[in-house]
Amino acid sequence: MRYLVRPITLLIIPVHNVNNGGNDVCKTPPKPRKRVKYDQKYKLEYRDEFRCMCKSTLGDTFAFCNLCRCDVNIAHGGRYDIWKHCTTQKHLNAVSATKFQPSVSSFVGTDRSAGVTCSELLFTSFLVERNIPLSDHAGPIFRKMFPDSDATWRIALPWRRYLRALTAF
Repeated sequence: MRYLVRPITLLIIPVHNVNNGGNDVCKTPPKPRKRVKYDQKYKLEYRDEFRCMCKSTLGDTFAFCNLCRCDVNIAHGGRYDIWKHCTTQKHLNAVSATKFQPSVSSFVGTDRSAGVTCSELLFTSFLVERNIPLSDHAGPIFRKMFPDSDATWRIALPWRRYLRALTAF
């Protein structure tokens, strides 16, 4: 048997110098940089545009919806995330429910000056300090006692207000 012997040829690869303009063929390509993620944070101007939204206690990247009583993540889209929440069925149901709710100011008299409130508090503290039984007849008595005083005509001391004052102490 005959063996065929071939001569070994060496492949010589030229190594480029770094100083030749940066055209290094053997150099590994650079790794792509990771993209920096920028989170959107709650801005005060969101409150002007969306009256139902306020800052959340969960952090800067959340907004709190007062109507739905839920926190909305706004890290990705900011204003768009809030707008998207406002178009959900849950939010629209909450908006329609609040249209039929009476305002709290309708339950309170419109003329509540500081003098009238101060008079009510002074009288209530007087009753509490001396352990006098609560009565709904104080307002008419004051009106008879002080007919010239404008503040006594506006005093209304129902027993519920007494109880609120008592629980405050």
